[in-house]
Amino acid sequence: AASAEAGCTEAGAAAVAAWKAAAVAAESTAVAALDAAEEAAAARGTFIEEEWAAAQAQAQAAGAQAVRLWGLAAAQGDADAQFGLALLLSTGGTLSTGGTLISHGYVNLDYVEAERLCGLAAAQGHPQAQFD
Repeated sequence: AASAEAGCTEAGAAAVAAWKAAAVAAESTAVAALDAAEEAAAARGTFIEEEWAAAQAQAQAAGAQAVRLWGLAAAQGDADAQFGLALLLSTGGTLSTGGTLISHGYVNLDYVEAERLCGLAAAQGHPQAQFD
């Protein structure tokens, strides 16, 4: 029974790692969709409304996927995932690039859930989740 328990723990850890990696990829997809539309508009000198609407829809779908994946990992008690989801829910979709936070607003805000998740992560000693 002990070896089966260890196997479940390893499988659970692998699933959490996969969910977190996929969540980061989904966030990157959301940002890339919006960035591509902005770059195309800048090159033309004007926005095309349909192009921007399509990019926003793609970003929102990717953002929803990121929230779902972070949520799966956070539900397993992973402090990094809890903090990652809290950050996403408190900013509306922010990706940190080179230390700079870039907000795109592709996720619905939920400050109450963000604070709850941040508290869970802080209780586990997550250094970025510590607050007064």
